[in-house]
Amino acid sequence: ELKNKISDKTKILEDEIIALKEKIEAEFITLLNNLTPSADFVNMIKKMMRVIWERETKGLKTRQRSALAALTALETKMAALIDRTVQATQPALIAAYEGEISNLESQRILKVEQLEALTQNNSNKTQGFDEAYRTALRFFKNPRYLWDSGHISHRKALLRMTFADHLIYCREKGYRTVKTTLPFLINQTLSSNKGDKIMNFTRKENMVRAGGLEPPRSCDPRILSPVRLPIPPRPH
Repeated sequence: ELKNKISDKTKILEDEIIALKEKIEAEFITLLNNLTPSADFVNMIKKMMRVIWERETKGLKTRQRSALAALTALETKMAALIDRTVQATQPALIAAYEGEISNLESQRILKVEQLEALTQNNSNKTQGFDEAYRTALRFFKNPRYLWDSGHISHRKALLRMTFADHLIYCREKGYRTVKTTLPFLINQTLSSNKGDKIMNFTRKENMVRAGGLEPPRSCDPRILSPVRLPIPPRPH
């Protein structure tokens, strides 16, 4: 009989834990659905990311051309010094040329490494914006798809990219104030202020008229009366 009571209590406790887990997950799904940005905001973020992509690509190509020109200049200077070294007869002058060539060779190696890195980065850019940012835009458009995948790594990535701090849950009130990362925070701010901004822009009484706040006055020329002029202070 004692074993049966313990078994019944264990079963009740397990059922409560399962029910609580399902409740927490359901409320978490609701939280993710509420964080899903609007289509207009997603398009705005996509345009911003495309501008940044094009700017980085253009800057990368500029740095690549600059590094190639610097490498060519170093190699030309080295070739000229080698010719001088061959033609020189004085040991001191030959030693000076060899030291300068060694210095230029060190600079050339650095430029070659820099150019290889820029070339590699530039090759990564050749896949195109849509392909490079496809996963990021898909996540931002619908954060829940990572959670629905069921993979632990995907769910951890979701938590890291969506929330700026640990989630706090209360049995009675559910999830407490959620701190999201910057993109979702901007979306929430714009969504909450959208109605107020529209009302402020559409209300004419909130706008200052062209004539100013004071009643208009005539600007016609007139003779100033001495009585109306200010009295100058008396000299001390």
